Order: sequence, then structure tokens, then C-alpha cells
Amino acid sequence: MLSPDPVFSILLIALAVAGAGILVAFSLRYVTFGAGLVMVVFLWRAWSIEPLPAIYDLRGINVYPEDIVFSVIALVATARLLHLGMRVYLRPPYLVWFFFGVLIMIAFFRGVVAYGPGAAGVEFRKFFYFFSGGLYFGSFSPLAVRINNLGKCWLCAAILLLLLVLIRWAMELLGLPVAEDWSSRGSMRVLDAAEALFLAQALLICVYLRLGRGISPFLRSFAILLLPVLILLQHRTVWVALFVAFVAILWREGMLRKRLLMIISTGSVVMAVVMLLAFGDHGMEKLTDSATNLSTWEWRVSGWKALIGEHLRNPLDVLIGKPFGAGYARVIGPYNNLVEVSPHNFYVELLLRVGLVGLLCLMSLYLILLRQFGEYRPAAQSPLHFIPRLLYVIALTHLAYFITYSPNHDQGILLGVMFGVAFALQRENQHLPKPEALRVNDRGGAWQH
Repeated sequence: MLSPDPVFSILLIALAVAGAGILVAFSLRYVTFGAGLVMVVFLWRAWSIEPLPAIYDLRGINVYPEDIVFSVIALVATARLLHLGMRVYLRPPYLVWFFFGVLIMIAFFRGVVAYGPGAAGVEFRKFFYFFSGGLYFGSFSPLAVRINNLGKCWLCAAILLLLLVLIRWAMELLGLPVAEDWSSRGSMRVLDAAEALFLAQALLICVYLRLGRGISPFLRSFAILLLPVLILLQHRTVWVALFVAFVAILWREGMLRKRLLMIISTGSVVMAVVMLLAFGDHGMEKLTDSATNLSTWEWRVSGWKALIGEHLRNPLDVLIGKPFGAGYARVIGPYNNLVEVSPHNFYVELLLRVGLVGLLCLMSLYLILLRQFGEYRPAAQSPLHFIPRLLYVIALTHLAYFITYSPNHDQGILLGVMFGVAFALQRENQHLPKPEALRVNDRGGAWQH
């Protein structure tokens, strides 16, 4: 007869297998369910401030909630691609993404051999999340109803993030002790850069909803409210990403110029009033200091130079990079300080882990997407409507954000949507019949509310 401990362990394993089976089954059928899983861990992380706790120890390797979610997503993505037929996806941009995935897997296995699975896995995780998300969400056809549901998920999560911002600001102003949990991020910086980027992209979605039908008054007000919040969060990289997106909209979208300028002017007034009420005459001084302080930028540039000089010492490293687990140690500053944190630059990180081949692979991927979305001119009754034009500016936010940060796992949703829409555009431009698996819904545009 089994002792209670083994029985309990067997029950836990059975429950875990059953739970995983349910997650796989629903993710296989409903892309919104998969997006919901990603949003849950994303919002959980935002609420908890610190990295999520490990939920299982696999022979010395900690398993986190994100590991479970993206393992499910990767499994489902593989199953869907095999079912739909790889032949359909062996063309840009999917082919480039597959090749990128091969490169990061090679770097991971090299790292396991050289440094062990623990060290290699720590650096590999975020690459795996981003790749799996793009693969999974790109395996679904860009039906209007699907993209509409993903847009609603994004905006609902953005609303919850905004409420979290307002609650934390209120706690800061009231001087509550709990505010110390995040006050080290700086004045009013109560979200990290990845969460601020999420809000910035929600703002862009609201701007482009103007091109659709029946945008609600709430979403009009939401877009106006998001801009001052993003400025007050003081993430300069997100400011740059949003600025690049705004310039692209003003340059390319005649129908949106007045709407965008109204959002900018009204949002600026709201921001000025909030700063005056919260900080008095010193409010704008705080923002000016944040915008003009270049010490962090100079420190990062010094680190990038040191990383490239110290880690890429032979042609093979330059070509395919060092394996995951090699670390990011470098010596910088006049006192030769040893720094081991990540490079704070996704391009440098790619160069170090997958070399020039991997870096050029990702850059070519975005160039393909930007070209397809930028050249798109919808017909009067095109079912794709304004989606490619929105994805064009979303892709620009990625490229700007990567200058100082790596992509968070939520960005795989948007990248996967880009893949599906890009392939649908290829079919449309070639006047080829759309296979059922990739047919765009002819009932109208997407992101409608």
C-alpha cells in the first residue's frame, strides 16, 4: 500500500497533466484563450512588481508561470503548423521567423553543453517566450472577429493597468507605507518599461479605431487619458517609441492628423494640470530633469561597447554569437566596475547570442513587415481595412523600444498578428484564392467596437 506522500504526489501529477491538457485543448481552438493566458501572467507580474515566484523545482531548475504558459503555447503552435502544413508557411515572414527560432535553439543547446541547463535557461527564457508567442499567434488566420477579440483583450488589460497606475499614484501622494514597494523606480514611475509600452500600443489602437466604425465615447476619452499617463510614467524609451509612431501617423495618415493633434494637445493640458496639482511649481522641473538626464544613456552605451569588445573576440562569435549562459559581464567606468546585468539593448543582446546572422535575420523580418504594411493601399471593400496601417506603427514601436530593452512576452501577440496579416496581404496582392486556414473574414473590418 502506498504511503500518503506518494499518493499525494501522484494526485498532484494527475491534476497537473489534466490542467495542462485543458490549457492545450482550449489554446488549440481559441486564440483568444491563448491571449488570455499571456495577459494573465503579464498583469500578474505588473501587480506583483517583483518577478513571479517559482511554482515548481525541476531538479534544481525553477519553473515559473510564464514557463508553463509559453510551453503550452509552443506545443500548440507546433501542432497547428504541422496540421495546417509547413508548406503554407515556408515563405516570408514565417520562413525568416523559423530560421530565427533555429538560431536561438542552437544557441540554447550550445549553452546547455557549455554552462548547464540552469544558466542557459535563464538567458534563453525571454527569447523563447517571444518566439513562441509569434509562432502561436501567427498560426491563426487573421479573421476580423479574431483580431477584434485580441484588440478587446489588449484594451481591457490596458484599462486594468491604468487603474493600477492611478491606485499606486494615489498611494504615493497619500504617503502610505505600501508605496515603498515601488517608489524606488522613481517619481511617478510605478510601472516598468514593458508595461508602459503596452499602454502606448493601446493608445495607438485607440487612435486607429477612428478609421473604423462606431468607436465608443469611452475609447475616445481613454486615448486622451493615456497620453499624459505615459508621459508621467517617465520611461524615455517609450516616449521615443511613441514619438516615432506619432511622426509616422502624421506623415502617412491624413484622416488621423486632426484626431492625433487633438489627443496630443488635450493630453498635454491634462498632464500639466496633474503635475501642477501634485507637485506645484516643481512639477514640470521634474519632467524636464527626467528628459534631459543623459547619465543612464551614457552608462548603457559604455556597457554596449564593453560587451562587444570583450565578448566577440573571434569570427565565429561575431557570426553566430556566444551560447546562452555565457553571461553579460563587462568592465565599465573610470573605476573598472564589473557589471553583469543584461545589456539593455535587444540588438546588442542578439549580436552576443546569435551573432550577425541572428541580428540580420530579425532586422530583415521587420523590414519585410514594414514594406508590406507600408505599401498596402486598401480597396474600397477590402476586408483588411486599416489593420496593416496600424501594424506598421506598432512595428516601429518595437524597433524603437529594442534600442534599450528586450521584448516582453506580450509583444509576441502583436508580432503573430503581423505574420498572419502579412501573409493575407500576399494572397490579396497576388489575387490568389485564400485558403480556409488563412482567409480573412469578408464581413467587414476588424478592431471594431
